[in-house]
Amino acid sequence: MDFSIVGIAKASKVYHNQERIAELNQKHPFKSIQGQADRVSISASAQRLLLESQDSKSSSPSRKTS
Repeated sequence: MDFSIVGIAKASKVYHNQERIAELNQKHPFKSIQGQADRVSISASAQRLLLESQDSKSSSPSRKTS
């Protein structure tokens, strides 16, 4: 098991930063839109590479792991 040693000053600073973020979130809540979708465009060469990688994955035999 790994343990991390952090100084009291750093731990206190992180705690106060997180406390400040929580306080700001309560004062000014962020409203998100349900069903929001991101739009992404990729170059023709990126599309070609994507198709090639998908083709190579589908043509390789699938392995079973137990």
